[in-house]
Amino acid sequence: MNVACTNFTNSLLDIASECIPTREVVVRCDDKIWYNSNLRREMRKRDRFRKLFLRLKTSFAELKFKQQRNKVNNMKKQAKKHFYASLNENLDEIKQANPKQYWKIINMHIKSDRPVHDVPPLKDPNQNYNLAYESSEKSEILNKYFCSIANLENPDKDLPAFNDRCADFLSSIVVSEQDFGTYDRPISVLKCKWVPTSQRRC
Repeated sequence: MNVACTNFTNSLLDIASECIPTREVVVRCDDKIWYNSNLRREMRKRDRFRKLFLRLKTSFAELKFKQQRNKVNNMKKQAKKHFYASLNENLDEIKQANPKQYWKIINMHIKSDRPVHDVPPLKDPNQNYNLAYESSEKSEILNKYFCSIANLENPDKDLPAFNDRCADFLSSIVVSEQDFGTYDRPISVLKCKWVPTSQRRC
């Protein structure tokens, strides 16, 4: 049985590899999110013209390289402008229709090589709002800020009066031993018993 299963699997994979078309896809993690296939194609042309110019050192090769380089730079600007323009228009719709895609786009915008726990530079109000880059300086700035908003100007000041949310209250609770006489087995505090809605009483 195992031999027959192995032979069938190998035959099926051989047929699939011959009949089903495959395509190699290169995943470029370092590319900008607004790159597209046309821009990559023109960049490859630019690189070929550059190699040709470095090898031949002719004015014609230099002209072709510079023309292609300028074309690529213009295409980069247009692709980036078009990407962010269309993204800003559809961002609200994506947020409502597909929250997962929305947060994926947001994460692409804020993606950085800096670790997530690294605090960005902070302005120090005590140093003429100069930027603080050291961790000790940042922690001191944050510590002073949170202390300033957490401390009361007058700690002896009385709290404001709060109105009672209801007029009823319990004055005293009396429990006798007879109230627990009906329970012959210990009560499991962590377990809940389901009661039908029709039998529930408040």
